[in-house]
Formats: sequence, C-alpha cells, structure tokens
Amino acid sequence: MQIINWALVAYAMTVAFSSASAAGSDPVDAGATALIVCVDASKFEHCDFTGGDAIQQAVDAAESGAVVHIKSGVYQPKSYRDTPLNELQIRGYTLIEDKQLTIIGEGEVVIDGSLSAANGFVTKNSQVSFKNLNLQNFKWGIQEDDIYDGHGIFIINGESKIADVSIQKVQKMALSVHGNAKVDVTNLTITDSHLGVWTNDDSNVSISNSEFSGSESAGLAAYQRSQVVIWQSVFQANQDDGLFASDDARVSVTQSVVLNNKPYGLNADENGAIEIDKSYVSGNDTDFVVDKVKRINVGATMLNADPRPFTAL
Repeated sequence: MQIINWALVAYAMTVAFSSASAAGSDPVDAGATALIVCVDASKFEHCDFTGGDAIQQAVDAAESGAVVHIKSGVYQPKSYRDTPLNELQIRGYTLIEDKQLTIIGEGEVVIDGSLSAANGFVTKNSQVSFKNLNLQNFKWGIQEDDIYDGHGIFIINGESKIADVSIQKVQKMALSVHGNAKVDVTNLTITDSHLGVWTNDDSNVSISNSEFSGSESAGLAAYQRSQVVIWQSVFQANQDDGLFASDDARVSVTQSVVLNNKPYGLNADENGAIEIDKSYVSGNDTDFVVDKVKRINVGATMLNADPRPFTAL
C-alpha cells in the first residue's frame, strides 16, 4: 500500500494557494471595466444598475475581467436562474458562468435571501473573487428535491477567492464546492447555518483566518476526493462534528482551534482522513475518533492552550 505524507501534500497546497492569494491581493487593474451597483440610486452619485436584482444585471453586462462594485445597502433579490449539475438544477439569485469577475462590496453590503428560495451566488466554470460581503437568510423551497437552493455561495469548477465575507442563517450549506474547483478562502465567518463548508468531487480548498460556529451539522464536511488545507481557523460549537471527512477526502489542519463541538471535534469514516497538528482541540463531547477505519492523524506538537489571537507558530 502506498503511504502518502499528507503533511507534505498540505504544505504543497498551501504554497500553491498562497501564491495565488498573493497575486489576487494586488490592487484591481486600473484598466478593468468597473460597474457600479446600488440599492437606491438617489443615495449615490453614479449607479449603473439599481435594485434588489441589480447584481445579476451587472454580471450579465460585464465582460470578463470586469469589477462589480456593490455600494452599501441591503439587497433582497427576487429573481433567480438555474444551471444544471448532473441530474440537479442549481438555483442562484446571481449566476456567473464562463466569466472572470471581481465582486467587491463597498461599505456595509448585505445580500439577504429571504424573499424567495435560491442560493446567494452560483459560479460555474468561472474565475470569481468575492470581497467584503455579508450574506444571510438563504433558504430552500422544498428540503429534498432536484432543485439545489438555500446555499450561500455554490461553486462549480473554475477558481474562486473569498475574502472578508460573512455568511449566516443559511438553511443548507454556507459554502459548497464542486467539480474540480480551486477555492482560496481567507477571513470567512460562517455562523448559525445548517453546515459551514461542504467540499465534493475533486475540489481543492485552502482556508485561513476563518471561523465556523453554530452549525446544525458540521463546521466543515469533505467528501469524495476533495482536499482541504486549513490554517489559523476556528471550528466552535457545531452540532454534528467540528470537521468531518468521508469517502477519499483529505483534510489537513494546522495552527487552528476545534472547540466545544458535538459529538466529535474531528471525525472521519470510509477512507476519509484528517491530519491535525499545532492546534488546540478541547471541550468537544469527544475530541477525536481514532481506529482502523476512522482515520484521524494527530501530530506530535499539539497545543495545550487556546492560541488566539493567532501568531506564527
């Protein structure tokens, strides 16, 4: 049997995502087309699109490479669109397909999904950066059917960067990642939702400086062949595991906190595996599940106290 050093895999993924993040952290290209979205045009000097559905209108008008600036306010979209994923239809208030876009909130931007049943954003075969957004109250129409709704951000293939985003009170998964998507997450806060981060297929996700708390299910659940690298993040008070891995999914956790989760801090089944080191795990009903099937690999340099505020270890 081939033995894989998941610490080296995690390091390689972290380096790759860090390089991508560094590139993405540069100022927006001054030559990029800028589109301005407002809830109420009377409050701003210039708006290209206004109203609750203005974000989708801006996405439709945008050429690849454009920047969509969302002015402060509470956006409550009513219209939605569907896109297929296998036998399912993924329903989104804002659907982005085959484009490269940057979506930036300016000031306090709230996108509220309470007026209908859909996902906040759906990206498919696209490169999208999300920054400074607050998403809340996304819900499903029928709990179990062929329409996938009630998620915060739903990513299918492509690449995405998520920074300085909060998602709360979402009836399904706050962040869903599918296909061969590559997602770089920093400073994401997910609270009081059904499930925090859900990874599937062959997706790769890097998470740093983020917090996941109060989920009805897990803070993070990884399935199929997805791989997740987590650094300096917190999983707290989730009701169906802090972190969970199944199928052939791999999760690597360093310099993080797993605190007061039920029933397990870290759990795995099938061939799923979680590797954790330089982290603080405490106060969970059961901290680790360790046996021949449930593969939780605990490193030799675990912490005996909460390291927050985080510093380099």
